[in-house]
Amino acid sequence: MTRNRARLFLAPVLALSATAALSAGSVASSYEVTTPDGSPAPGNYRIADPRIQARLDLNAGQTPENLAVEPDGSTDVSFAKSRQVAHIAKDGSVRVLATLPRPAGDDHAPGTGYPATTGIARSADGTLYVNYNAGDAGLTGLWRLRPGRAAERVVALTAGSLPNGLVVDERSGQVYISDSKLETVWRAPLTGGTAQKWVTDPLLAPVSNFGANGLKLHDGALWVSNFDQGLVLRVPVTSRGTAGALAVRARDLPGVDDFAFTGAGDELLATLNPANQVDLVRADGFHTAVLTSVDGLQSPSAIALQGRNVYVTDTAFFTNTGPNILVGRLVPGTGGTYSIGTGLSPRERANAEAAVAVFDGLLNQHTVRATVERYLDARSFVQHNPDGPDGRDAVITTLEPVVRKFPDASLDLTRIVAQGDLVVTQGLFKLSPDDRGTVEEDTLRFDDAGKVVEHWDVKQAVAETSANGHPQV
Repeated sequence: MTRNRARLFLAPVLALSATAALSAGSVASSYEVTTPDGSPAPGNYRIADPRIQARLDLNAGQTPENLAVEPDGSTDVSFAKSRQVAHIAKDGSVRVLATLPRPAGDDHAPGTGYPATTGIARSADGTLYVNYNAGDAGLTGLWRLRPGRAAERVVALTAGSLPNGLVVDERSGQVYISDSKLETVWRAPLTGGTAQKWVTDPLLAPVSNFGANGLKLHDGALWVSNFDQGLVLRVPVTSRGTAGALAVRARDLPGVDDFAFTGAGDELLATLNPANQVDLVRADGFHTAVLTSVDGLQSPSAIALQGRNVYVTDTAFFTNTGPNILVGRLVPGTGGTYSIGTGLSPRERANAEAAVAVFDGLLNQHTVRATVERYLDARSFVQHNPDGPDGRDAVITTLEPVVRKFPDASLDLTRIVAQGDLVVTQGLFKLSPDDRGTVEEDTLRFDDAGKVVEHWDVKQAVAETSANGHPQV
């Protein structure tokens, strides 16, 4: 197949891919992007080789709400529905470390309706700390599990509290606990004692279910997610240990549960529990999916990194099937970065992010069938490129042989315009690194469900010379 014929063969699908990405913001290309010291540049990561490390038993209450990673790569988890703390070996075997006492009377724990173990953290000496949402003043709060000893409560919280996210700061000797019901982050001595309201703010409040949730210390600040409001917030820790002014660092993340920093500045990975995906969130707030149900996610609740290894807990709270521990590797992605526009409606932003996922799946990760089945409408996909028939199956049969033949094929996006149900993109498509490439300009239309239903495109080969010296992309 010659290069020109390959482009003709790819035309309908390539146009589709370019359109999707333009609405979003940043897409990986086939070129590794690094900083001067050789580390991946912000916005250029993906999760490679995702696999299920442990398959758990939903009927036994093995719903892993949160996790702490051991030095050997095994994990300690909180099983929310069974009130348990367990150790999961790298081979997937489960050993229960403790079962917290059940409160007397009816289950009336705030938010969950049942007593639930939530956030978990591990100190350097192997001591585990776990939050317990019991709906009982005698049991709710922070519990400590020392190796070889019985679990004991060390910080008491009110019966109306919903302790959730947890940070153990051994440097300051303090522990931070997010309260998903009382729009508060608590602070208490790590050795135990009375909790103080460290910060209380409407930005931490729930709307209908859960407010302040995930919690991390990073670069002199405490970072907090808000599940209902779809926010990631930054709260500076002052030199006196008090809370500074809250600032929104990312929004439009509905159902954001936990998060973990990638190591590239303020970039992070966030679990979106009801949406059943993990998003990469750049420092400017732009985000795109890097793991989905296609990878095995089942309502992801927590995420942790150990080196470049990524660990995700899947509670199955919303899918009601297959709780698990998923692992993968954080590796450099590729391609130029660009920002999604400001002032977009939630629908326009969602379309943009879906488009980025389409591009990344089709032309960078080459997961053609999974990407098409997730993002293209199954009943009606209209193709305006004259070389391609209608229907999403045509995209699969057209593109799958091509990405097998050209494993280095890639698309770098340079511009994105999203308005209403339309997304227009411009990018440079290459079959290989030494290919001069083709400029792709595409338009995608999304339906109300966020599926791609229509596609238009135009193309222009990159010229060897230019009469004006301006780049074509």
